[in-house]
Amino acid sequence: LLERHIEDATARWVSGMELQCSGVLLVDSAALNCLLTATTRLEGAGIALKLVDPSEILSDVLTATRLESRFSVQQGATADPLSGLGDNA
Repeated sequence: LLERHIEDATARWVSGMELQCSGVLLVDSAALNCLLTATTRLEGAGIALKLVDPSEILSDVLTATRLESRFSVQQGATADPLSGLGDNA
């Protein structure tokens, strides 16, 4: 699902994507790799990816792996999952 939204975002030249993360219950190496790959691909297209309201588990994993600085994080937001896809730059 995320891959399809990334393709859509890059094809439509949106300025940014927000990924609602409050419901994340499990973060393994595959999930981290997916987030890193998505961020790299979107940045390459000039699109910012923002993790919105990451769950405590996701926040802890990002801190433990020292990846928290690699992602743009927004707390206390009410974004729709994968919002921003309709905002053309």
